[in-house]
Amino acid sequence: MNRGDASEIILGVQVREAFIPLVVSFAEKGAHGLGLNKDEALRLTLAVEEVFTYLCRTAAVDHRVEISCASGGHFVQLVFTLPTEEFQMRPFNLTTPVSLQDEAGLDEIGLVLAARLVDRFRMSRTKHQTITLTLIVEKTYPALVPEVSLAVQQVSSFSVHQPHTEELKLASHLICQYYHGDFLPAFLSYPGKVVDMNSSGGLHAAVATGPTGTMAGAILWQQLSKTTVECFGPYVFGQPPGLGLREELLDACLHALARSHVVALINRFPTQDFPDTHFELLGSFSIHGVDGSPKQSKAWFRLLHEDPGCTVWGHPDIQEFLRSEYQRLVLPRHIQLASSEGEEQAAYSVISADVDRVQAQATLQPAWPGRDMSENVSRHVQLLLHEGLRNLFFMVDLSQAWQAAFIGALLPNGFRPCLILPHAGEGDLLLFQFEGPAA
Repeated sequence: MNRGDASEIILGVQVREAFIPLVVSFAEKGAHGLGLNKDEALRLTLAVEEVFTYLCRTAAVDHRVEISCASGGHFVQLVFTLPTEEFQMRPFNLTTPVSLQDEAGLDEIGLVLAARLVDRFRMSRTKHQTITLTLIVEKTYPALVPEVSLAVQQVSSFSVHQPHTEELKLASHLICQYYHGDFLPAFLSYPGKVVDMNSSGGLHAAVATGPTGTMAGAILWQQLSKTTVECFGPYVFGQPPGLGLREELLDACLHALARSHVVALINRFPTQDFPDTHFELLGSFSIHGVDGSPKQSKAWFRLLHEDPGCTVWGHPDIQEFLRSEYQRLVLPRHIQLASSEGEEQAAYSVISADVDRVQAQATLQPAWPGRDMSENVSRHVQLLLHEGLRNLFFMVDLSQAWQAAFIGALLPNGFRPCLILPHAGEGDLLLFQFEGPAA
């Protein structure tokens, strides 16, 4: 075991049942040491135990795996690195049925349990025939109390600066108060989470205050990838028009990014106070409210440096959509088409799901390709709709040919492409929205 830095610990261990207690202890102590409470640490520890126990039953004797545990500020993640042929990934689907009729089914019960114990998981492939399985448990934070109304005085002048902890929490309260009818990122409902995201470098903010310290406005932003940043706001709290608040807040964000390698700035959740001058329209999508009625939302982006261009992988069904959108956005892209030509595929695909029950929203992403991609997408849609999630999205990273293969399974299941997020993943991300079964 060694420590790479203050927020990551790493364990290299052979796959033997004798080492299960060691792995369990590593996960438990790592989770506690990195800030999870007792219940959160227990969920992560149990998930890790199930995964490692499965490996002991199915992997080659004495095979070595690497396990790392790291803090993300508001969450702790544990990563397994292991060969692809020694891990059955199908149980990580939300929809996986469990069979108790054979030994293989009994082995997979633990993986099904592990997938449901954690808040999120990710799978990725490397060039060396290995996969990384990332298990994520988020810290629990108290939600803000919407019944408490905060009064804000109008200001005649203001200054913009980075907020301290109490200012950041106050800004979260005021955003939810003044913009409760808008679609807001879920983390804003948890001021303590906002603070931890900011402290860990995962979220940045600027606030505008008057001469007496009155909070007049705020803007937040976070890194989506090495070259793309997403901003939220600017938010203005009860101030008259004409002060230049929203422009100054946006300028604070742009100034912070000016000397970075960031190519694009994106805003997917603009409010009526968003100054869209010098921004280009990425596209639009619908958000269904609690009453079921849809509300259109527009997404904007702005190039901060010249786009270097890249190759993207598409599918014949959306080739024209990609060509027209990239031409409209003036983004240099070489479009390659991914399609099956009879090569061997895994029997089962895996889809990860990021579920936000407060917003009745779920975003699906490919985790592993397989021959049952269309059926798997259909099963996920049916399950999520049955659970009352009205806003369903599917995100595909167009830099990954294997992810583009999922596109052929999306259109027949009622998903339609709605917008491209330049450089927001390993490459461009393409967002699909569920609009209902295809005619």
